Amino acid sequence: MNRLILPVLMLVMAGCDSGLSPEIHPARHTGTYVLSTVNGAKLPFIVDELMNDRVEVIAGSIDLNADGTFTDRATFRETRAGEVTTHESATTGTYSREVSIVNFRSGDQGGTYRASISGTALVIIAEGLRGVYRRAS
Repeated sequence: MNRLILPVLMLVMAGCDSGLSPEIHPARHTGTYVLSTVNGAKLPFIVDELMNDRVEVIAGSIDLNADGTFTDRATFRETRAGEVTTHESATTGTYSREVSIVNFRSGDQGGTYRASISGTALVIIAEGLRGVYRRAS
């Protein structure tokens, strides 16, 4: 059941190693980006399913703040033996922007990851999954 949770967490909370630059990022990229699709499918996205048990990502967002900090959140719904629960996970840290790449450094987990940004879309590819976040109005 848990074999796919890590890849989705890595997608939602990111996933590939990168070097970070101290470059200042323009404020036009600040705001909240909401997870809209995983591998082209709208949410909820099934992370793992075995018989009647299921784990799904039902929401995700990344807040890019003007001071160079971010918060990355995900909400999961888990169904086990007919009982449904939800739980949230979040990570915070700092980010920098290099042209169309946003580099994230997690302050609470110590990892780094990156995303591409174009217009209102922020895209993270990790562990074979592609998450598209759209900037909220």
